[in-house]
Amino acid sequence: MATRIEQLRAFLAEDPHDPFLLYSLGLEYVAEQPSEADRLFGELLECHPDYLATYYQAALLKIHRGDLDDAKNILGRGLVLAQQQRQPKTMHELRHLLEGIADE
Repeated sequence: MATRIEQLRAFLAEDPHDPFLLYSLGLEYVAEQPSEADRLFGELLECHPDYLATYYQAALLKIHRGDLDDAKNILGRGLVLAQQQRQPKTMHELRHLLEGIADE
């Protein structure tokens, strides 16, 4: 039986530009291959900047890796997008994460 990562990679082979598939694969890689997750989230931020869910996860990964300046930048951009997309819950989550690292 194929693993979740194998399944997602197969789906991506069929549709390599699907932001949901890229995001899902990034989430799968966070724990065991954070560099690959970081690469996928970076690709999403560049190629699909309107995919709002990416901002939280990308910033959280940067925080865990100690890249606080990158995390702050990503969160700031995500807050602007969340406001534009009228997503108050996401704005709150992004702001809360940003406040947690604001003084660091």
